[in-house]
Amino acid sequence: MIRNLIKIFAVIILVIIIFFFDKKVELKLSEKFIDSINIKYKNIQESTFVNDIEIMDIINTVEYSILNKPIKDINIYLLEDYIESHSNIDKAELYLDNDEILNVEIFQKEPLFRVFEDNKSYYLDFSLDSFSLSPFYSAWVYHVYYDKMDDYKKNVLNEIFNIINSDKFFSTQIFALEFDLNSELYIYFRTGNYKVLFGNKEEIKLKFEKFKIFYKNSIDKIDLNKFSLINLKFNNQVVCVKK
Repeated sequence: MIRNLIKIFAVIILVIIIFFFDKKVELKLSEKFIDSINIKYKNIQESTFVNDIEIMDIINTVEYSILNKPIKDINIYLLEDYIESHSNIDKAELYLDNDEILNVEIFQKEPLFRVFEDNKSYYLDFSLDSFSLSPFYSAWVYHVYYDKMDDYKKNVLNEIFNIINSDKFFSTQIFALEFDLNSELYIYFRTGNYKVLFGNKEEIKLKFEKFKIFYKNSIDKIDLNKFSLINLKFNNQVVCVKK
């Protein structure tokens, strides 16, 4: 019985201590104000798709005149949500340090492809999710042309990226991909005025290897710019169409 009373008394004392500690922290925060804002771009070395002015505009939309505002009145989580609603931002992390500085860490979306679809253009990230262009920056990425995105094209693009990302020859030579109305794939290389027809995605890795062998065996013997099309659709052969 006495032991139980001691436990109850200890719990009451602990609750009182926590209550007064919280009040002390709340009082301390009420005496602190935002002195400055430090914006950092984490996954990209510098601001590209967004800039400090845009970030500050978002912050001031949520928390008007945030500088010199009491820290206890700042809704960090709401600010993060609003910043992450920007189409070019993947994630935002905000925190206050002991110097009363609001640190804003921005993780921008990273483009893999720039898509040209009918009369519109946008980026695809590494998950092949779309996001809008930026008025401040154009990324140096592979161009993709098609009439409409679908699961088939996504699968092809994902497979192609895995191939070219692991091969220095293709990663430096390829600059654009095109799907025709039948979803057949054409690839454009930096070294010539021709296009290469890969067709459908069947044995696509083998087609890449076939083109590499053909290119390296032909580059010093044939002027490939005499051709308008290099066709890899057929097994065990490369068909070239003259201009």
